Amino acid sequence: MSHPLDDCSERVTGAREHLVDITRSVQEFLARNPYRLVQRDAPQTGERVLPVQVREDSPKLATRVGEMAQHLRSALDYLSYQLVLANGETPTNATEFPILLEAQRYRMDAPRRIRGISAEAAAVIERLQPFNSPTPNRHALWVLQELNNADKHRQLSVVGSALQSQQFTITATV
Repeated sequence: MSHPLDDCSERVTGAREHLVDITRSVQEFLARNPYRLVQRDAPQTGERVLPVQVREDSPKLATRVGEMAQHLRSALDYLSYQLVLANGETPTNATEFPILLEAQRYRMDAPRRIRGISAEAAAVIERLQPFNSPTPNRHALWVLQELNNADKHRQLSVVGSALQSQQFTITATV
């Protein structure tokens, strides 16, 4: 017999599998020493210059990161759906787990998205919102929301680029 949260669990398991794959790919990439610091002195200034030499492009991980984000985001939406059912109500097409950056927008949009969820569950969902964090833009749910939206709109590039060149100068004052 299936459990009402099996769909949520399957999505989280899928996300975990993607994370393991992504982590392994990154570790293998870094183990190959894809970047090298080349130390030299700048003849005009006498400063020590450490340019970074790129030996190998980074692995293309954007698709896997996007799929992981989609699995996690879907798990939250499945959870909201089940919370409505558990409260004896009927989910609507608008039922979803709200993730909002601003409290005012949450108060405007969330009631439609969580209609039918118990007051206790709604309070927990509100406490979990990014706007309750001292750094809302870095809150895990907001990062998930942004990754998922970027992937859906084919803009995900957070891990799809490599350092091509970088130079910095370290100076010492005596």
